[in-house]
Amino acid sequence: MSLKVLMLLTLLLSIIVLCLVTSYATRLPLSSAFKLIFNANSSDQSSASLWGKSIVILLIFVTSAIVIDISLRLVFNYNKELTTYYSSFFFLHKAGTDSWYVMVKALEHFDSMSTESVYEALILKDYTKFQYPPSALLVFDIPKRLFGFSYEQLIDMMNKICWLCVPLMAINFFFLQKNTANALFPNHHTQSDLSNPYNRFLVPVLALLASAIAVEMFYPVVRSYRIGQIQTVMTLLVGLALLAWQTKRFGLAGVLLSICCSFKPQWVVLIPWAFIRKQWSFLISFSITSTAIFLITTALYGVKNWFDYVNVLSFLGKVGESYYPNQSVNGLLHRIFMNGNNLNWVGNAFPPFHPVVYVATLLTSLLILGLAIVWRRKYQPTVVDLSIVMLSLTLASPIAWEHHYGVTFLLFAIAIPLTIVYKPIGRWSFVYLWVTYLLVSQNYGYIASGLADTRWNFLQSTLFFGILLLLFYFYKISASETIKNKT
Repeated sequence: MSLKVLMLLTLLLSIIVLCLVTSYATRLPLSSAFKLIFNANSSDQSSASLWGKSIVILLIFVTSAIVIDISLRLVFNYNKELTTYYSSFFFLHKAGTDSWYVMVKALEHFDSMSTESVYEALILKDYTKFQYPPSALLVFDIPKRLFGFSYEQLIDMMNKICWLCVPLMAINFFFLQKNTANALFPNHHTQSDLSNPYNRFLVPVLALLASAIAVEMFYPVVRSYRIGQIQTVMTLLVGLALLAWQTKRFGLAGVLLSICCSFKPQWVVLIPWAFIRKQWSFLISFSITSTAIFLITTALYGVKNWFDYVNVLSFLGKVGESYYPNQSVNGLLHRIFMNGNNLNWVGNAFPPFHPVVYVATLLTSLLILGLAIVWRRKYQPTVVDLSIVMLSLTLASPIAWEHHYGVTFLLFAIAIPLTIVYKPIGRWSFVYLWVTYLLVSQNYGYIASGLADTRWNFLQSTLFFGILLLLFYFYKISASETIKNKT
């Protein structure tokens, strides 16, 4: 038995022990937890709080993910693309430079005092896929101008910030889950396992441990960190925005999501979403922050680069990416039509234009975003509604890499407690959510690499199908909230 397998088995044993301890502390027997999972309508006679139940169910989900990871390693000898492989980089290895490399090349272009557009220079001539807006460069350029940091120092600093973002996501998850439970049952701590002063300390500690293990076993998050992606920071910012929305700090949520919009300007869709719901505090803070970022960027890099970036977005919308980690409608269709590269990343080329792929991508994007914008527009939007539009923004994009879905980790903090209460699809609600979790949190696309040249290559899109299931599930939860509010 290899050392890696032995370490994984030790991890599995540790989380099983954690499950047992949490089950005891929350007064929810594992038998009752499994009964609840396989029949969400079953009556629960335990004295466990809603939060306590949510923690135990999360641990069961994570344990099953570890079992799958170990099984794939032992039975099929998979290694490098497993979640635990990427998790090891968080502890043992240095992260990559996926985002930082192209940002530095763009800034070096400006350092050369060239009058040529950065997009013309990098995409058309240098064949570098610099697909960020000019505003994304501020994250490197401002510290460089103010403090004189070198690009090497800035890359190292950003990777350290991203490293810190991962445990902060676990803390973010902790509060999202706790707040969701508290909102549903404000006085649950006086009527349950949390009434014991000792457990009031122990249960939060166990919840933090569960959240920490869960984030390390969530593939989109750990892959984002491993390759050196600004998405790691964005995932945390979205999570903090969800937390701000929960606590009715709508202005703060606007500022946080506006910062994200500086890396993905298509998130400007949040403006009409907020406008038709009359979320003025969010709308004003989002607009002011975005305007300030735009003006600073224009002063530094000129307005021409913004116009060229619009052309870049138009081009990307027409061609997309066929490489299998592109888990979008666009990527799925490219692979089905076998149009472009599937198995290997090509940094200096795009798939050929395909009219069917283009039209289908455009129509599905309009459908996904249109539905998210008008859904429950006459009601006060909840954190579930904000989750729907955030998930839709990524899913509707023609290029949605696996790491772009890191925010779904935080959505499970909201979904699990709400499932216990609302049971949005009846007795099978938790089975549905469990399957969705396993599809979204783990990487299976590479397993189907042998099917890349066959009509079965849609099996490379397991994450995409998991996202569809999750989005549908959040719509069902939102509908359940609407029904409850009417009664």
